[in-house]
Amino acid sequence: MEPTNKLLQLVETLINRTTAGKANWSQGSQDDTFLWSTTSGSVAVFPKDHDNQPPYVLRVLGSQGEVLEEEVFFGGYEGFDAVVALFKVARRNALDIDSMISNFLGEHG
Repeated sequence: MEPTNKLLQLVETLINRTTAGKANWSQGSQDDTFLWSTTSGSVAVFPKDHDNQPPYVLRVLGSQGEVLEEEVFFGGYEGFDAVVALFKVARRNALDIDSMISNFLGEHG
């Protein structure tokens, strides 16, 4: 099943907001699961097999943690590249990788 336009729009919006510093992600219960949360629910993105490799899962959760929508993105699917990009920016944000790299550069620069 191909993802809906609204789901793809959500992916693009989250990429843009995260890149602009307006969306903050946290690490989920698995090391490779990343969550963006609001009072009305959450979005999770993670590799299906928890191996940091495709396919990726995008899961929309309600305020009680119930799964409202879930889509697995395989290579060749519409939106696959966008979900890969979302996973990367979500991971970078949740783990604060940019700050860590800046610290490394400051210590060794």
